Amino acid sequence: MKKISFKDNATQLSYTFRRKPKIKEQEAKEISKFSIYLAVAFLSFIAIAFTLGHFPQNLVFVYFGLSIVTFFAYARDKSKAKRNAWRIKESTLHLFALIGGWPGAAMAQQLFRHKSQKRKFRVRFWLTVIVNAVALCWLMSPSGKHLMNMFL
Repeated sequence: MKKISFKDNATQLSYTFRRKPKIKEQEAKEISKFSIYLAVAFLSFIAIAFTLGHFPQNLVFVYFGLSIVTFFAYARDKSKAKRNAWRIKESTLHLFALIGGWPGAAMAQQLFRHKSQKRKFRVRFWLTVIVNAVALCWLMSPSGKHLMNMFL
């Protein structure tokens, strides 16, 4: 706190200046490690399940491939946002997450600090993750195996 006083014969003025507490850049841009850990754990789980013969190879390629594509879609959208250029639609980003790119999206959101503050977007994103997980569980079940075998 700094106090500056001005005096003259008729009046006395006194001003007090307070500095705003500085927020460390690291705190302001803190990343949520939960999303990153969840994405890495999921991708590790399906890789291990494939290695043990419990997960189809094509589905591993789908998840890893779509995660990479989605990661770069977020990177491109962030770059366009910085330049005020034409952006990728949020519905497209959600579609990528829904069809299997959610691990890449989860990592990109945190690493690029992109779409991580918009509550509406985050809620929809996590809903796509839940729908994807439920669909995967169903595809891996006896009743869903036939459908998975048709497409993969």
